[in-house]
Amino acid sequence: MTAIKWSTFKELSAEFWDTEDIWLFRGHSDPRWKLDTSYKRYCNSIEIGFDINRYIELLHSFIDNASDFFEHDLHQLTTSAKMALAQHHGVPTPFLDWTESPYIAVFFALWPRIGQLNTGPFTVWAMRINQAKLKADLEHDNLDPSEPFRIMRPKIFESRRLARQLGWFTSLLVDESLDDYARRTKEQIRLQRYDISGDAWVMILRELQLMGIRAGNLFDSLDGVAADVKLKNIIANLT
Repeated sequence: MTAIKWSTFKELSAEFWDTEDIWLFRGHSDPRWKLDTSYKRYCNSIEIGFDINRYIELLHSFIDNASDFFEHDLHQLTTSAKMALAQHHGVPTPFLDWTESPYIAVFFALWPRIGQLNTGPFTVWAMRINQAKLKADLEHDNLDPSEPFRIMRPKIFESRRLARQLGWFTSLLVDESLDDYARRTKEQIRLQRYDISGDAWVMILRELQLMGIRAGNLFDSLDGVAADVKLKNIIANLT
C-alpha cells in the first residue's frame, strides 16, 4: 500500500466526525505489524500454544500479587478491569488498546521514534462501530470463548491514563490477529488502514504538541515529561 502524506490523512479524517457511528484508532510505528494482542505475541515469543485457560492463570497470579502490593483487594474488579490493569502494567493480555482520537493514535505510532530515529512510513488503523449495536455495559466479567471478540471500556481504579488517552479496548480470545479474524469471519468489524509517510515525523509530533497531545499529558508521569524534553531537543536539532 502506498503511503499517503500527513496532510492527506488530516483531510481524510473528516469522515470520522461526519457520522453517528463510533470510530476507534490504533497507531503502529511499523506498517508490517498486524493487529496482534500482546498475549498472542507472548505465546509466539516463548513458543507455547495460545491457551485462554493458561492466560486466566496468569491473570489470577497478577491480581493476587497486585492486591498484596496495593494492600487493596483487586479480586472484586470485573474481569475486563483486571485485564485492563494487567495490560497497563505490561502483563500480556488478549487486549488491544484503541483511542477515540486519530491524532492520539498517530502520537503512539511516532513516539517510539524519539528513541530510534526512523523516517519510514507508519500506520493508523481505524475501526468503525455501529453505536446502536454497542452494548450499554462495556464492562465484562467473564472470558467466553463462544464470544471471542468484544469491545470494552473498563475502568482502572488507579490510573488516569485511560481517560487522558480516550482509551478503549478490544478483546480477542483466539490465536489470530484482529485483521485476519475480521477477514475470516466477515463479522461486523469494519477496519480501515492508513499508511502515512514518516518523512516529516518530527514536524508531525511538533504539530501534535501544539494540540496538547504529548507524553507528559497522555502518560501523566515524570517519564512522560522527560520524553517531552527529549523530543523538544530533537526538534531543535533536526528542524
